[in-house]
Amino acid sequence: MEPFDLLGPLPDGACTVVLEASAGTGKTFTLAGLVTRYVAEGVATLDEMLLITFGRAASQELRERVRDQLVDAARALEDPSTVGDNELLAHLVTGSPDELAARRHHLRVASPASTRPPSRRPTSSASSCSAPSASRATPTPG
Repeated sequence: MEPFDLLGPLPDGACTVVLEASAGTGKTFTLAGLVTRYVAEGVATLDEMLLITFGRAASQELRERVRDQLVDAARALEDPSTVGDNELLAHLVTGSPDELAARRHHLRVASPASTRPPSRRPTSSASSCSAPSASRATPTPG
């Protein structure tokens, strides 16, 4: 399996990207960065992507990290001095004036959804499926 390069060419077409790595290796950062690139580069919108993780806490962290990365990218495109040592943001602020204008536009369009508070809908997680009695049907006398 090839190592994944967040700054390399984006996977294209209708494909599935699976990131598999040990704890603490940057999977959440990479997923948030991948979403940010897809949105900023106009390849996909937020509602066209599905990110899956396990557990409510991990889902909440992923939502927050995606939101933060989108906000940071929009800020960096408005003021490149805010990039710091973030290689993803440095990548996004590099391009022709037309490319940068398009990225600012795509992030601005995504911004309302990315800054809304998380929805109150239940989050899918492995632990939410562990209550078999909640879904068990009770037979009725015939």
